[in-house]
Amino acid sequence: MSPFNDLELEQFHLGEADEEVRQRVLGHPDAAARLAALASADAAFHAQHNARDLIARIERRARPAQRKWGLAALVLIPALAVLLVVMTQVTPPDQSVVGPDGITNVKGLKPRLHVYRKVNGMPVSVSNGSVLRAGDQLQLAVTAGDALHGVVLSIDGHDNVTVHLPSPGADTRLLPGRRPLPNGYELDDAPEFERFFLVAAGRPLDVARITDAANALIAQRAARDGVLSLGDDIVVSSVLVRKGG
Repeated sequence: MSPFNDLELEQFHLGEADEEVRQRVLGHPDAAARLAALASADAAFHAQHNARDLIARIERRARPAQRKWGLAALVLIPALAVLLVVMTQVTPPDQSVVGPDGITNVKGLKPRLHVYRKVNGMPVSVSNGSVLRAGDQLQLAVTAGDALHGVVLSIDGHDNVTVHLPSPGADTRLLPGRRPLPNGYELDDAPEFERFFLVAAGRPLDVARITDAANALIAQRAARDGVLSLGDDIVVSSVLVRKGG
């Protein structure tokens, strides 16, 4: 019998599992395959569905029936509530953080950067320190957690800084739940490493200031393992990818 259940596996996948669950998952020989399947299903679902568009379509269909409250309404309301939870992974209001623009993210859940490598067209999770090669196709994703704003960038072995999120001209707001970045990413021939950073906060972020901090790491020869210091109210995490032959 598996030492962990599906809920615990999902908690591990989202970065929500406690240490005891983490150790049981990490110590099981089937965990890697099950996590890869979970990541693949999750990425495929989000690639095929847009939460806001789907919810808007449901709301449009519901409007003509608003005067006919009865059995149909009793069915529709729970279904819409379940859809909102599944699509955005947001907890009830007393466990959430709401920004001035109305976007709600999960209180107490740390923001997290996910890196996936495409293998035979399917995303496979990449852990910190993994060895990849030039030409590998990557997909980045962000779990917003309790952060309302975020920036994703990378530094490579040629000392190049690339901003992956937000898109040029866009603001730094994060949508709730786990969301893939709009575009995939191909590893180039930069030597030694590529390090991906997620910078997250509860307030709007200055992209230029963050890229300046990344360039400061490069100047200090600390891009591979140094700390991107931006202030106590800003959460920074990273995933290092080592380059193989």
